[in-house]
Amino acid sequence: MAYPVFLNLEDRRVVIVGGGRIAERKVKSLLNECSDIVVVSRSFTASIEKYADEKENVKLIRRYFEPQDVDGAFLVFITTNNQEVNNQIADICVEKNILFNHSADVNQGNVKNGSQIRWGDLHIMIGSGGTRPGVSKWVRTLVEKSLPEDIDRIMFLYDDLREQARDRFTESIDRENFIRNNFRDIINTLEDEKQVDNAETKHIDNNLDDINNKRG
Repeated sequence: MAYPVFLNLEDRRVVIVGGGRIAERKVKSLLNECSDIVVVSRSFTASIEKYADEKENVKLIRRYFEPQDVDGAFLVFITTNNQEVNNQIADICVEKNILFNHSADVNQGNVKNGSQIRWGDLHIMIGSGGTRPGVSKWVRTLVEKSLPEDIDRIMFLYDDLREQARDRFTESIDRENFIRNNFRDIINTLEDEKQVDNAETKHIDNNLDDINNKRG
């Protein structure tokens, strides 16, 4: 059982224990989300080394894990290939009431990762219980294909509606109704425009086919 949330990691410390491929993915996903990323391991992938060289928010601790490494952490990712060490870190996180993700045993962690889509301010997270990453990635691909190309324009228009609603109405229910009704009109208009564009494109293609056929 899990409740999906988005974590604000600004001014929070995130500790990643392990320096391999899984740790590398965690670091990459956090680069623009967290101001204090600490990675603890005796060795690191070339990409993690590069992140630490180029990014001020990535710090490497080059040694075996020690219990004090999670002090002050808001979130811990456990990614080593040593089950005994992983379990030790999990026990410490539980004892210190720290959020943690256990990459080798999702049943131990209190945080599960999902497959995500980022498009500007639009952030979509897809989860499948933490044990079916292939399913999550497949669904993510389906969702990405279904997103309109003008999603940025849609979000801009929605923000404009919110501003208008705040200026025009004092009651929240009136603002909600104004936004909902006008946003529906915007979506319908954009869909009509897309149909016109598709029709024009088809018309041009047909004309080109006719010209080519006559030449042939």
